[in-house]
Amino acid sequence: MLLGAPLLMAQPKPETLYTSPLLLENVSQAMLRPGYWISRHPSPDVIIMNDKEIESFNASIRKRRGSVSHLPSLAGNISGNTIRNGINQGLNLLKSMRLYDEKGERVPSSFWNSIQANCNLKAIPGTIKIRYALPLAFADQRIAPTEVQLNKKVLDYEFDELQNSGFDIGTPLLIYHNSADGKWAYGSSAITSGWFRLSDLVFLDVQSWKDYQQTQDFVVITAAQADLWKDASRTNYAGAARMGSRFPLLDEEEDRYIISLPVRDDEGQRLASGYILKQDAHPKYLPYTARNVYELAFRMLNMPYGWADTNGNTDCSSYLRQLFSCFGIILPRNSAEQEKSGKIAHSFTDKESANTRNETLIKKGKPALTLLRRPGHITLYLGSVDGRAYIIHNTWAERVKDTNSSNKIQVINRVVVSDVFIGNKSLQGPMIKHFTSISLLEL
Repeated sequence: MLLGAPLLMAQPKPETLYTSPLLLENVSQAMLRPGYWISRHPSPDVIIMNDKEIESFNASIRKRRGSVSHLPSLAGNISGNTIRNGINQGLNLLKSMRLYDEKGERVPSSFWNSIQANCNLKAIPGTIKIRYALPLAFADQRIAPTEVQLNKKVLDYEFDELQNSGFDIGTPLLIYHNSADGKWAYGSSAITSGWFRLSDLVFLDVQSWKDYQQTQDFVVITAAQADLWKDASRTNYAGAARMGSRFPLLDEEEDRYIISLPVRDDEGQRLASGYILKQDAHPKYLPYTARNVYELAFRMLNMPYGWADTNGNTDCSSYLRQLFSCFGIILPRNSAEQEKSGKIAHSFTDKESANTRNETLIKKGKPALTLLRRPGHITLYLGSVDGRAYIIHNTWAERVKDTNSSNKIQVINRVVVSDVFIGNKSLQGPMIKHFTSISLLEL
């Protein structure tokens, strides 16, 4: 036993995690319903931005930040150097991290040799003819062309640093390059670039691809997740799509919409008719009102957290992207760019106390359209109760002081309502101390 003890102690151990209470501190059961917040809002049915204003808002995001692209305008060719540099940028980012494999062992520098070889950089021509694709299943986007999971912390399985994002069935993609093993394709969505499994993609001619995303007749998913079907009787399953996903509308019958779906079958790679229940979707975008924001935000309450959309779930920023996509608002992928997309009503300073920040937020924030970001996380402001501001957000955990030099982690792992003082028992202090600004999603 004594001889074996040092070997056992040397084995890597995952961090100890604790379960957070289902109802967070200072949150009542009533606060978990959209009606509670709608009834407190001064004008829940006033249009925040109309369709033309939302078009202008989206155009300002594309122009000002460059973090959201208008894909149809990018059709054609692209410089091979641009794609080569993008691939290398991702690899260099990963190489610069201290990463651990699934056994908890440090990844050696030699590991990246085979990954770089699979990137097939020498096969990239000077000018690339762009290809046009849609996912036929939920498609992970990886920073490198590999299934290997790597973590910053030992055995921290929930956070795969190679996972970049994830995209629902029918999301328009530009594809530039294939990996050496023929299993991966490097490409872009409107918000991020990375590697997709070729088996997840259907390729179309450029006109069909443009028509798919530019049609004026479409439906938007308004359920947290919706089942898609290949037949009207709903027995041939096509997959699921998350809130905010958009599909061309072909027709409607009784309780279902007939939509256009990408398929791969004996007839090749093509678009075919699919079906979705009317209760799960809405024709065209919803009016951008506080009532609709609340209603949709709470449909995702308690939905699981998924780092970079792991397993088809959402993280904090993709939760907000999906929510506001229902109104036609196209937010960037990461929280820093999302914050900058809005109109900054106030920038916090280090001199402001938590209580002062709370008062400023209640005074200058607008419920249902205010984003609040701290580095690495972003939330939506719901309103205030008895002088305390509340938010809804998708979060992994809350930290609670364990010793004078460490926190213990209480896992939340879902979309949750909390006040802005969440984390006040940690060494870092309440979340509101770390918010950087009050960002309003309006013109």
